[in-house]
Amino acid sequence: MIEFESWQSYSDFAVLVRKKSRYVFNREIKKFLKALIFTGKRRVINIEKDGILFRAQRGCDARPVLDENGEHIADDDWPYSEKRMLPINDKATEGRANPRGISYLYLANNRDTACAEVRPWKGSTLSLALCRIKRKLKLIDCTKVSKRIRIYFEEPAPEIRENCVWDDINNSFSRPINPNDPETEYVPTQIIAEVFRKEGYDGIAYKSSYGKGYNIVLFDINAVEIIGCWLAETNDIEFQFEHSFIGYGKNLKIEKAKLDKNVIQWNRLRAKYKPASIKILFIGESPPNPKSGKFFYEGGQLTKHTRKAFEKAFSDFNPNSTTEQFLEKFKQTACYLDDISHLPVAGLSPTERNYQLLNSLESFTKRLKRFSPKYIITFVSRIDFFVKHAIDISEIKPIEVYNLPFPSHRQQRIDKYINELSVILDSKLMPDWEKMEGTP
Repeated sequence: MIEFESWQSYSDFAVLVRKKSRYVFNREIKKFLKALIFTGKRRVINIEKDGILFRAQRGCDARPVLDENGEHIADDDWPYSEKRMLPINDKATEGRANPRGISYLYLANNRDTACAEVRPWKGSTLSLALCRIKRKLKLIDCTKVSKRIRIYFEEPAPEIRENCVWDDINNSFSRPINPNDPETEYVPTQIIAEVFRKEGYDGIAYKSSYGKGYNIVLFDINAVEIIGCWLAETNDIEFQFEHSFIGYGKNLKIEKAKLDKNVIQWNRLRAKYKPASIKILFIGESPPNPKSGKFFYEGGQLTKHTRKAFEKAFSDFNPNSTTEQFLEKFKQTACYLDDISHLPVAGLSPTERNYQLLNSLESFTKRLKRFSPKYIITFVSRIDFFVKHAIDISEIKPIEVYNLPFPSHRQQRIDKYINELSVILDSKLMPDWEKMEGTP
């Protein structure tokens, strides 16, 4: 079994590579790195494709404001471009994990941690990007650390030595970068990052020095894509941030004002048909635009195809029942439909659509936590990563999440939706259905 020689092995390693043998590793350094690789295998975590991470930068761009005649009258703050929010390959300065000239991508698991990590001053404006993971990632997890102060006058057991070393590694990655630090300060963590990169890992996760979040450094700067970016303002030195609605895409306040009446009516219907407890939660992207279709609880096309799935699943279902009777049975069987955005997103560009969903994500996550459904059904594939993120943040534990095709105008997709949904209903709702007195 390979183990660390001392609970202070990281400190000894750091001194050696900073002051004695940086490029040609001696026996002591090789032995430490061998133990590092071996024990690191017990600290591997995977982050699935479509997960969400955040990245912040101090500052923002300016966008011209024009009057009715097209004359430039002022400038508004505007988030940095997607290109500006990513590091430039081969142009990197010294970082905690990367040496000069090699670009890594530094991210955080929540937006406040991402903002705090750039250490803004009070009142400063930040650009904050929402990043989607493009592929499954395998990371070394340094975040499982002990909070105890450790001083040993004799070498402790191997397991304790290992935990001490990994605590020190996490602390070295987490320690805020001081611009006055000599470049040699970063050498130990840069070597560790390079070792794990060579071993085939995608990055390293470590705790943040600011709050409860954690950071992730990825070795491939193209492992994520930016799907939205907005502005944040630092409220005080405790790193509390106000996240604005200013970001990529057109301002959506006009659309919101025009659709207020519809939204109020839709929310009344949601409340009317909401069961006391939810067994199966259907999650959509948003209500349809009133000009192009009806809302689910008003008897739209989605209602029609969902009803057919009920007819197929339950032989005693009355096909002549009214829409309102079906929706009552939908409620009685503990089924409910909610959308990430309660404002329609149909007709928006992909960037504008993502921006609206992003603005809705926090309130949707709170609703999801209250609902705490046993099963979740989604039927718009492009929202899957938003749903996954909301599940993670809300900490609910659904038994299963089903991804069905949206029953669009293509008959093949409609048939697939009805068939797959009927199987789910038959297996999950049959006992509830049989207990109900009378069917529509």
